[in-house]
Amino acid sequence: MIHDPRCLVSMWTDWSSCSNATCHQAGIQIRTRMYADKRAAMSGHCSERMEEQRQCTIDCNDNQSKMKEKQIMIGYLN
Repeated sequence: MIHDPRCLVSMWTDWSSCSNATCHQAGIQIRTRMYADKRAAMSGHCSERMEEQRQCTIDCNDNQSKMKEKQIMIGYLN
């Protein structure tokens, strides 16, 4: 499969901090990327994912409540 050069994307950003997590409920982390040329990507009908989400938790047994990341991906958004 030949990759369409109009659909080039940037590297993924770092994962965001764990939002909305409590000791009893998982939160969400998000990372994003962008098309190198958004207009070209639109004309090329590109469909690469631009956002990913994953579940995260807070370690409530740690005195500093450090966040633990789960490697389970919980969803993808374009």
